[in-house]
Amino acid sequence: MKHRLFLILFHYAITISVAQTPPEKLNLKINSNQKPLVSIADYDEAIKANPKNTDYYISRARLKGNAADFKGAIADFTKAIELYPKATAAYFDRAKCKEKLKDSKGAIADYSIACQLEPQNYLNFYHRAYLYYETKNYKNAISDYNSVIKLMPSATAAYFNRAISKAALKDYQGAIKDYTVVIEKDPNPGMAYYNRGLIKINLKDKLGACIDLKKSRELKYEKAAEALLQYCK
Repeated sequence: MKHRLFLILFHYAITISVAQTPPEKLNLKINSNQKPLVSIADYDEAIKANPKNTDYYISRARLKGNAADFKGAIADFTKAIELYPKATAAYFDRAKCKEKLKDSKGAIADYSIACQLEPQNYLNFYHRAYLYYETKNYKNAISDYNSVIKLMPSATAAYFNRAISKAALKDYQGAIKDYTVVIEKDPNPGMAYYNRGLIKINLKDKLGACIDLKKSRELKYEKAAEALLQYCK
């Protein structure tokens, strides 16, 4: 059985918004009774009364995204961008919706604009890097993970994922260095030991590989036991 390396995606990378404010805390009102906006219907009414309010479109788009209406969300994010072309959050969240619709090219384009608008926000580069990897553009993925690490040196997932892109380009020594950083920084590096062990198998370092795989098993990483049986008899 062939074993493969596993990529880490931050938990917030699969949500519609990274720093999403709950609608009930937006402090947006639609009538004299100071009623908070909490539903799509509320925002429909608010937009009808004030069709040029960018925040209304963004907030309604997020609600639509959370309801899996990704096309509707994209339409609202697009309208927000038309009203305010520098709305980084709209590009970022629209990219997430495009990911849900398997539009990787469109998502990368939106993340690229977000990177230009907010070059100090490492999340923009992290999410784009993930898509570059998924579309087998490993060099660009590595470049973006480099940016993430420069902006946020403690982001161990960036080291982890950069290692996988390096391995895809057969830069095994570079990948081992990145996994070693993860092992040093991560409180639960079972997967990193596992991946590093598999790379050492590729390098014919059976002894080093088996040490890593045994450590991975000790740390309760579920795939390590099977790999040990295959490579370390």
